[in-house]
Amino acid sequence: MIPVVDNNPRGILRKASDHYARPWTSNLPQTHSFASEISEPSTGCGLFLDGFLRPAISEFISVFTAIFLFLHVNSELNQRHIATVHRISILALVDAISTLTFMSAFKTVHLNPCITVAQLFSLSTSWFICGVLFLCQLAASTLAVAAHHLLTKDSPKLIAYNHDVTNDQSVAIYKMIVCQLIGTLFVVICHLLSSVTLSRRAGSFRLGAFKENPLCLFCAVGLSTMLNQLHSTMDWNPLTALASSFFVFISGDSNAFSSLYLFWLGPIIGGLLACFLFSNPA
Repeated sequence: MIPVVDNNPRGILRKASDHYARPWTSNLPQTHSFASEISEPSTGCGLFLDGFLRPAISEFISVFTAIFLFLHVNSELNQRHIATVHRISILALVDAISTLTFMSAFKTVHLNPCITVAQLFSLSTSWFICGVLFLCQLAASTLAVAAHHLLTKDSPKLIAYNHDVTNDQSVAIYKMIVCQLIGTLFVVICHLLSSVTLSRRAGSFRLGAFKENPLCLFCAVGLSTMLNQLHSTMDWNPLTALASSFFVFISGDSNAFSSLYLFWLGPIIGGLLACFLFSNPA
């Protein structure tokens, strides 16, 4: 027989106020867990600060650092001629750790435009905030790629898919798109299931925040980067491909954007599919 606690059959390991199956932590302050309570934005200046300015700055810092770290670590591993399987594993771990850090610290960051689109269509975050976060993502990814090229003095390179000469080129593209779709599907679903909406007082400042244990998201991002690296030179974030294509374009290559859609098709479909499968309980 399952015990009933506060009229809710949760079992002996969980109470109505607990987020984890650890009864000995139920008396600790909420700030000691990943499920710490986040206060709703106040009105006036506080609403602007907590509902707009801080999320925008946090998004910019997170995207810039995450993409720069990926590009830098990838460049260093290539210079050291690290084996492919080891390089992919390290890059997947770097992406997963950076995502875990920023999601846990800032709560409101998306890092990936597919998560932003999913937050928009699931009504967890208002369209105005999603637009602001997307602009911050574009600016941060562009500056991250620029900083990397200035630091390494390398000429910008396009993101490419891995093509085996023994197989048809279209087969390699299809495999890459399917793997990107699956990876993004996992990431977006994990993020949506772990997020809550902070405030519904003002529609333009409705903001989704990461609130649950980020272990599932950590695993999903690592898997997504690994799947992308098996079939391309891209990480889990399609912003890397967009920013790289932009710098190749301004370097004089007019065909820089001709194949960019290949690296956005899978993530966008995966994000929209995850949003369709997700049912917002709010």
